[in-house]
Amino acid sequence: MHLQGAFLMDTTTTNSITLADWLLIIQAVILFLGLGFTALSIRNNKNDNRRMATVDLILRQRFNEELNKSVETVYNLIQGDFPSLHQYLDKKQYPEERKAILTLLNYREFVAVGINTGVIDEKIYKRSFCNIIIRDWKMLCQTIEAIRNSEKGHATNFQDFEKLAKRWKRKTLKKM
Repeated sequence: MHLQGAFLMDTTTTNSITLADWLLIIQAVILFLGLGFTALSIRNNKNDNRRMATVDLILRQRFNEELNKSVETVYNLIQGDFPSLHQYLDKKQYPEERKAILTLLNYREFVAVGINTGVIDEKIYKRSFCNIIIRDWKMLCQTIEAIRNSEKGHATNFQDFEKLAKRWKRKTLKKM
């Protein structure tokens, strides 16, 4: 030990890093790189699975007879400038029409919830159905308002469908 300035210095210890220290540092770096790679792989896997599930949903939707029949029925009910279809919600007088309207609305809401929560890949679904979602919202928004204002209705009925349609209307598809 010797006195350097006002401090007493211990010159017997060295600040050099030993081989064991280097091995620990290398192990830590390898561990963190491995964790980073694993996290990246999981994220990519999740995105790939979401995309595949979206494509599967699109294919199933195209061949869903009940949905396609409901879409056809609702489109046939529409006359003129997209009037409200709320009169067709009467269970006793229009049971088939009511079922078709609710089937279409429930399906659009199901898809919208999936997209808004990130379960369904929005980019892929939007490229396939943007105009259809916007058209269906325009066609059914008055009916949805009638449902919300009905005795059994709630302000939250079909809110995800509304949110999605309005978002897509603001940000429509770009021409490729």
